[in-house]
Amino acid sequence: MAAQLTGGFRGFVQKPLGKVALVAISFLATAAAFIYVTPILGIPVFLVAGLALPILSGVKRPRFLALSGLVVLLVLAPVANVYFTDQLLAPVPAASSSPAAPDGNGGSVLQNATLSPFTGGAGTNFTWTVMVDPNYLASGLTSTNWSNDSVRLYLSTCPGATNATASYCASGYPFVILYYNFTAPPTSPTPITFHYVVRSNGIWAWQMGLHVQNRTTSSYSDIFLVGDPTWNGIEGPVVGGFSTVYVALITDIFFTVFLYLGLPFYFLLLIYMVLKNRERRRKEALQRAPRAVPPSSEATGGTGGTSPATPLEGGNPVGPADGNGRAEGQGPLASSEKACPSCGAVVYPSETKCWKCGATLQG
Repeated sequence: MAAQLTGGFRGFVQKPLGKVALVAISFLATAAAFIYVTPILGIPVFLVAGLALPILSGVKRPRFLALSGLVVLLVLAPVANVYFTDQLLAPVPAASSSPAAPDGNGGSVLQNATLSPFTGGAGTNFTWTVMVDPNYLASGLTSTNWSNDSVRLYLSTCPGATNATASYCASGYPFVILYYNFTAPPTSPTPITFHYVVRSNGIWAWQMGLHVQNRTTSSYSDIFLVGDPTWNGIEGPVVGGFSTVYVALITDIFFTVFLYLGLPFYFLLLIYMVLKNRERRRKEALQRAPRAVPPSSEATGGTGGTSPATPLEGGNPVGPADGNGRAEGQGPLASSEKACPSCGAVVYPSETKCWKCGATLQG
């Protein structure tokens, strides 16, 4: 029963509709892993569904495998970009500073920083709020007067940037710093608000920090919010809507898809093509290899004195003789055979002359 099912599936995938089904299976499996789990998981899934499954099913033509893989990659990138664009338009949760030293003392100094609204068009007036709690300042950072201390909002299109020259972003990106200066030392949790009108479309990012003086050393320290694990930035605002974000991401998505999925796929396909060509050449070589001509009935069952068939009898030459006078591809001399002492040709004991060179044979 299992063999029938296997045979039926292999027969199905040889047809045009079956090949379309193979491509669809490869796309659905790869997209599910790449989008909903992690792009890294998409690598083995794509190799299994897009390469191993067709080959095991009998669809082994490298051209089909290459084209089907390209179709999956070209369709996957724009489809995945829809999902990632939706994720980027979703508001991020509130952020706080670290409660551990040196940024905190059992609690966060900067608490529940948020952005509102998260998305909008060019010209939207965005609002940031944060709660500053001086009770969690680390020892030595409690200034007697807060006139030189401030909360700073850093806004740019470079994630996590706190200046206009971040090395990991191309120079010339938009960058804004907003300040809130204290008029009196806060003694309890104090809410602070920033407003800023963003006039250009794009995916923006922000960071917020408390710039506070150490009362012992007079040096300044910065306490930042905990942002993303790579650049310590916080996403937002997203200005321009779905189409703006989709266009901004599509190039990076295509690059990621072809780098993570396409590169290993076509590398293994190349190895498969090399092995397949080597196997084909080996089979062709075996087919071209000379074959020994079987002895004729006269040579094996005729009367004494009859010469055996020459290498030219019955077809093409068998091949050059080896050192024992045997044609290539034949075995050792039989007990009823001997070699001509003059030319080495195979003769029978009953023969008096060599059939090849005419030399007289000893009895």
